[in-house]
Amino acid sequence: MNIHTRGAATLAALATVLSLGACADDAADATPRATPTSTPSPSASSAEVETPTTEAAAPQRKTFEVTTPTHTIRTTLDGAERFRIDTAYAGRIHLLGVGGTGAEEVPWADLFLYTPTQVHDPETQELRPRPDDVVEWLSSNPGVRVVLRRTYRVDGGPVHEVNVERDGSMLFAGDRSDDSPGALERYLFRQVDGTWVVGQASTFDGERALERRAARDDVLMALVRSARLVPRG
Repeated sequence: MNIHTRGAATLAALATVLSLGACADDAADATPRATPTSTPSPSASSAEVETPTTEAAAPQRKTFEVTTPTHTIRTTLDGAERFRIDTAYAGRIHLLGVGGTGAEEVPWADLFLYTPTQVHDPETQELRPRPDDVVEWLSSNPGVRVVLRRTYRVDGGPVHEVNVERDGSMLFAGDRSDDSPGALERYLFRQVDGTWVVGQASTFDGERALERRAARDDVLMALVRSARLVPRG
């Protein structure tokens, strides 16, 4: 056998070996293999799909004011988004609850803040100059029945609370003339720079609500406590 014949035989043998090896690999690849699967844990799943969180809006702090012939009454209230001001009462800050804001949790139907200069005579309903002691004037007025009286020390001075049931007659100048007999109201009295500041609120929750709800941390107290008087001119 010459060199060329021997070389050809060697190449043929090598080709046969390579062919058999390829067949063996194909057979091995044809064997079914298990495909690994992974089940994400609940923690991994929640980490991948994040649920956006909504932070509660911070309570609004707002200053309300009204101008009288002698001064401007200013008061600041936290949670002011629960109320809107009603301009129908000249010389009074009148706040009404705003639905859907938590105002329904406040026991008062409406809130007033004012500095009275006149009162209605209990007999004739005519206007008279405001007496010096408005707390005693209201407490002894025949047009009301006193349900409860309390006094608090606030910022070094007294705040007088008088809860009454009204008979329908008007009390302070600018009072509403449509108050029906049996209306329950709370009055808070505080002197600011020698002037009586009055907070007034009505409730439909009954006498026991007036007795249970101390005025110290009430929204009406917040209005009276933060009241400031700015002289005009």
